[in-house]
Amino acid sequence: MLIAAVPADSFTASPTTTATAAASQEIDIIRSHSRRLPGFTISVDDTGQVHVLSENGRHIRDAQLPANLTSMFFMSAQMAAPSITSMQAQPCNQAEQTGGQTYLRFNGVLSPDLSCNASGVLGILWGIAKQVMSMLGVNNYLGGLGSIK
Repeated sequence: MLIAAVPADSFTASPTTTATAAASQEIDIIRSHSRRLPGFTISVDDTGQVHVLSENGRHIRDAQLPANLTSMFFMSAQMAAPSITSMQAQPCNQAEQTGGQTYLRFNGVLSPDLSCNASGVLGILWGIAKQVMSMLGVNNYLGGLGSIK
């Protein structure tokens, strides 16, 4: 599986913006809490605007993703959407599990847990989700959320 790397310097923080009149699509990356770290939701719209909320709904930050990453994320989600409810992630080996579960919500459909042995299009979506979380500094599978509880 090949996922294009996006240079970290192409990721920029942006101020909070007001909603526009045109409706946009959105992908939510939902990370459940683990024993050590809180959960969060990252909402990405089709323009690359990102809003990060803690599991209790507290606003953490806003940002702007690079256009190429946003495009790849939405294209992959659209390809997966028709069959995502029937896709099954493989059972986790407890030693491999990251401590929480990661799901994507797109067009009202929730994926299986991507953080546990995802393959095929789920593996591609998981790779993109990890890249987004890493760019935002909230990838709690690497311990990045401990300070924003």
